[in-house]
This record gives sequence, C-alpha cells and structure tokens, in this order.
Amino acid sequence: MVAEDLDYATWTAEGHSISIEYPNSVLEEIRLEAVKGITLLRHGGVEVGGVLFGSKEGDRIRIDAFRAVRSEYAYGPNFILSRNDEVALEKLLQEAKADPSLDGMERVGWYHSHTRTAVFLSETDIAVYNQYFPQPWQVVLILHPSQLGPTEAGFFFREPDGLRSESSYNSFTIYPIIKTPPIRAQDPEIDAEVVTPQPVTPTWKAQALTQLLTLPPERPAKLRWPWVAASIVLGVLGVGVLAGGFHISGLPAGHRSLDLRATDQGGQLHIEWDRSAEPILAARKATILIQDGDRKVETPLSEELLQHGSLTYQRKTNDVEIRLQVFGDDPDPAQESTRLIGLPTAPAERLEAADRTEPSHTQTPQPIVFEQNTVPAYRGPSRGRLIWTGLVPAKGNVEIAGNRASTGEVVGSLPDVPVRVKAYPANFSRSAIVAYVPVLSGSKEIREAPSRTNGWTAMVYKRDAKRASGVTVTQAPSARNHWRKIALRADRKVSAVVIDWEVLDRKR
Repeated sequence: MVAEDLDYATWTAEGHSISIEYPNSVLEEIRLEAVKGITLLRHGGVEVGGVLFGSKEGDRIRIDAFRAVRSEYAYGPNFILSRNDEVALEKLLQEAKADPSLDGMERVGWYHSHTRTAVFLSETDIAVYNQYFPQPWQVVLILHPSQLGPTEAGFFFREPDGLRSESSYNSFTIYPIIKTPPIRAQDPEIDAEVVTPQPVTPTWKAQALTQLLTLPPERPAKLRWPWVAASIVLGVLGVGVLAGGFHISGLPAGHRSLDLRATDQGGQLHIEWDRSAEPILAARKATILIQDGDRKVETPLSEELLQHGSLTYQRKTNDVEIRLQVFGDDPDPAQESTRLIGLPTAPAERLEAADRTEPSHTQTPQPIVFEQNTVPAYRGPSRGRLIWTGLVPAKGNVEIAGNRASTGEVVGSLPDVPVRVKAYPANFSRSAIVAYVPVLSGSKEIREAPSRTNGWTAMVYKRDAKRASGVTVTQAPSARNHWRKIALRADRKVSAVVIDWEVLDRKR
C-alpha cells in the first residue's frame, strides 16, 4: 500500500518488511520528467531514466533526490544505454559523491519510464539494475506516464529467492500536484467579476490546468470559488486546457484505445487517430461524426483514409465534437470522442470554405469530402529495420502490429506498403546489435556502420545457421493485415529480434 500525508508517502508490499519513503514533491518532479519525454515524439515519445539518492536504515529506504541520465538514444526512443550513456552514468555517480546537495546521501536505486509498455522489469532494466545497483537492498522505480498527467508506477526490489519482474507488488498512481490559492472572504459591496484566465501555451494538459488554477486574480472576486471548483471538476473528468479553449476526451469504460485527438490551427481542425491500434488494424468499416455547433456531419471513412491516420476539417463554430467509430468482428464498435470548446473565431475565409461544404437540403445528401482524403504515393526508403526486445520463452510467440508488440518493445515500424521481411534472432554487444543469419556470401560476418538507413544503430550480421533457426515468421505483412503485422515463433529463448524489410511495390 501507499500511505500519504500532505508532504510524504510510504510504499510497502504486503508480506514483506521493506518500506520506501519519499517526499511527494520528488516523485512529482520525476513524473514531470517522464511526461515531458512522451511529448517529444509521436506514438510513445522517448523513455527517461536516472538515479535515486537517499538513505537506508534497516528495511526502510528513503528517497530524497534524483539525478536524470541524459541518453543519446543510440538504439531508438527506448532507454537502452549505449556506451556513451554508460560513461555519462558512471560520471554522474562519481560527481554525486562531491555534490553538496547530495551530502549524506547514497544511491538507493534508479528509475526508468516505460512509454510503450506497462509497469514491469524488462531484461534490459534488470541488466542495468544488476550492473549499477547491485546491493541487495537497492530498488527500482518504473513509471508508465500519460499525457493527461496521472502516471502509473511501481517499485521493485530483490528478495532472497530472486526478483519479481513481471509486475510490482503494489502498483500505484502518481497524480499531478495541484495547489489552489486560499479562498478569502469577500466584502459584500464589491461587484462580482468573472476572472478570465490568460491563455496558457500547452506542454501537457495537467500542467496547463495547474497554471490556470494558480493564476492570481487582479482583484478579489465573488465568483472566484465557482471557477476554481469547476476547474477542479474538469481536471477530475480528464479535461485538458488548451490555448484558447478546452479539449475534452471521452473514453468509454473498458474501451479499446483509438487515441483520437484534434488540434485547431486558424479554424482548421487536424484530426488524428492511432492507425496501429488493434481496432484499426482489424476494421471492416469506420465512420466519423462531427458536431460543429448546430451542424452535424457524418461520413464513412475509406480503408485508405482510416489507415492514413488523419484528416482535416474546416470548422464553423467554437464548439466542435468529434466521434470516431470503428467496426470489426466484435458486436460493439470501438469508439472514442473528443470535444474542443471555446475556440477562437475562425477567419472569414475559413468560414466561407466551410459554407461551401454545407450539404444541400434539397438534393440527396452526399458524404462530405475532407482534405487529405487521398493517400500520397509512397516516397519513403526502400528498405529499413525493426528491432524487437523483450523475452520470449522457447516455443513462445510474439506479434508486432505497427510499432507495438504483444510483449516486449519495438523500435521502428513498417512503411504500410507491400514489403518482404526477414527476421533474425539477435543480442546486444557493447557497441552494436548482433544478428544471426543462416547464410552470408563470402564472409562469416558483415559489419554495418550507424547511418540514417539503419536508424543510427551499428549492426553486425554473423553467420550461424543454428542460432538463426531460432526464430520463424509465422505471419508476414500482407494486404489482409494492411502490411502492418508480423507474427514470430521462437524455437528457443529469445531476447531480441532484428527484422529487415524491403519494399516490393513503390505504389500505394
């Protein structure tokens, strides 16, 4: 359980004597680091990590500070330490000994965010844990952040009979710390005034809400408390504050995520969804409904547009609600909605363009034609690579759809066009990824320097027919799975797989 007071919290695991104490402010700073990471790249962002400092007394661990390790992300957006990262970590640990702000503290563990997977310890996590934090009492904090602010987290620790890595004994949620100013009694003769908050440039939604709640009024106002109360309610309901308006996302209980989102640029809405989401990949049909003030537009989405993952819409009003429904094999469709409220007035030329798309009331209604309704010809690279890491036991299976895997983590993605793929079991050396292939012409190994075409990852292909046979492709990308899905079977235990792809047809 996690016992909290205003400033501190204590984490415990039932049936174990360990307890971990920490100031709430320290975990809030770590949470902010993790949330910032997911905003740096679309579809998962980058992972972050660092060292926890504090003290130990018996079975009680106290965390008082942390220091982030700045990764060069040599192996992609995952927090996998390159040799340069390891040097930076070793330097950080040495400098910490002379840091006056860490006086009296020692390293008590480390933290790491998982942006694409849940709260667990991967094989890579365990390797860092064992190498740099080998003391039996040192701990690990794993975080799974979200852009809305709340972050799932869990501590891990060593036990006499091993390490529980599949999940934390006690996962918990780190909520954004929101402080509201004290409410002052008002003089009855002062006129009521609604305090209008200044627009806030969004970084992540909960931070914007925090800033909104702590804006001081220019003078006392009787309606200050209703505004604060409403803002707190909006925060609880998952309403983010955008520059110039509110953005509300509706997620039904037990929903299958489509990651529907929308942004406004001068009266034009850019609507996006996760084209690698499971319901999208398995879709038979899909529709999008847009409620623009009193105007209602509903139209089916073609398979090409659904797989494209975005469209634009010229709005007429400052209140627009969008609902995406995706129909597959399940009796109930997967659906999500998002709503933008309080948007600035659209420019006149945008309103005129929107009027031209108004459906006729005297003719048979026709589907609204959105911009980006056609997918451009593929002009990307002719070949590329995916790298999967995790742990699959002998006779185990893993499925990769887009940039997500049924287990483990994936760096890279397929280009969504006809491709052929080859999969090789692999492992990580100090300076490169080593993949084992059945045949190499005229050489026992081929080395490939880091470059743009290989994701800036040094590669070594070694001829080893026996090890190469450890991975089999059981489902290749095809038109049926929109050229986005790969299924693999491991004949023996595998912790990494290199998947090379090559475009077959340059036309979409």
